[in-house]
Amino acid sequence: MYQKSSPGRALKSLVFPQTRRARQNRNNPNHCHIYQVATLLLLAIVFYGKGELADAGDYLEKAITLSADVGMNRVDLITELRDREFAELWKRTYWYLYIMTEALRDADIDRDFHLECPEPDFPLPGSDDWSGYHRSVAHHTSQMTLSRFDMADFEDHAPVFSSLAYLIAIVRAGRSIKRLVEHSRDRLDRAAIRADALLMTWKLHLPLQKQKGVTKSGEIDDIMLQSLVLFHSLRMLVHTTLIGCSRDGNEPIHTQTRLGSAEAAITLLTLHPHLLQTSPLNIKPLSRCAMAGLNTTPPVETDFRARDNLRLVLGALKQASAVWKTAELESRTLKAMARTAYSIQGVHAQTNSTVCPTSPIDILSGDDNVQFAEANYSEQYGDVGVSVDGCGNSM
Repeated sequence: MYQKSSPGRALKSLVFPQTRRARQNRNNPNHCHIYQVATLLLLAIVFYGKGELADAGDYLEKAITLSADVGMNRVDLITELRDREFAELWKRTYWYLYIMTEALRDADIDRDFHLECPEPDFPLPGSDDWSGYHRSVAHHTSQMTLSRFDMADFEDHAPVFSSLAYLIAIVRAGRSIKRLVEHSRDRLDRAAIRADALLMTWKLHLPLQKQKGVTKSGEIDDIMLQSLVLFHSLRMLVHTTLIGCSRDGNEPIHTQTRLGSAEAAITLLTLHPHLLQTSPLNIKPLSRCAMAGLNTTPPVETDFRARDNLRLVLGALKQASAVWKTAELESRTLKAMARTAYSIQGVHAQTNSTVCPTSPIDILSGDDNVQFAEANYSEQYGDVGVSVDGCGNSM
């Protein structure tokens, strides 16, 4: 679907007539309706990866509208399904609508998607082992719900949920942090502490087998890897934006946290043997980690390691850019920031200047008040506590 081929265009021409017919059968979904929603969702992800956010928003809005028209958010319809594999497709598709909505909101697309976090009794995706869904209905166990997930941390022996459930959890945490900031603009110091607590609680409660993005058999768990990248990206955001505004006097600690989170996210890239198979939803969070790392003045002894980490991200983006246009756009931005940052570092090292180093982000933003010595620009450097979101559940 990500290729510019005639089958892709034929697929789109097939989907839309079917979508119009599906909307005439409100609250009576069948297999065809769910597949149509899933196709529209995939098209939204593809256009997101191509950097065409307006088109991605259009497809996502169509998918959300169709899902509402056929009643995909109705718990009673899901629980009545006897085909467990189809029920799993239903759940995962609907949850990915929520994940994709937050991804586009995070990309600052100016659009109001009418989709919030599903209700507490909405079932979560099931086991990562799909073989379990071929068993008979008589042996089907009770479904895990959002409310059960929120209470699991208080159990003596918490169950291990699917990787997608943990991705949903960190996406909810990210949404909670954004709303927390919106309602705490006069006390960003407290908002920063609360936001960091939300993220660290998610990380600390991860089961051991979910903490590294690799399964017991040594295979890459792509969804868990996506969750971990998003976690580090959100932590970078908290310790860069919120902490930077609060000015609590602990900047050395926050600097080390930023650098540590950036390196942890980037190190995950070394695990994957086929970077082109990773989700395009990973591109912007990884780029955000690299940007925040560039905007943080590292200790002298770790400077070369920071540059190596940046080169690793740029290499991954180069691989991804063969398919996803947004990777090429992010790579260009990072390279421009790197040229600016390292040129300024070189000038300050030569002049032993006592002036506070200028942020490369400030320079790229075109701030007229930014002043620095003449630089010889070189071309050599070729996202569980109480949730404040709409769910009213703990995260």
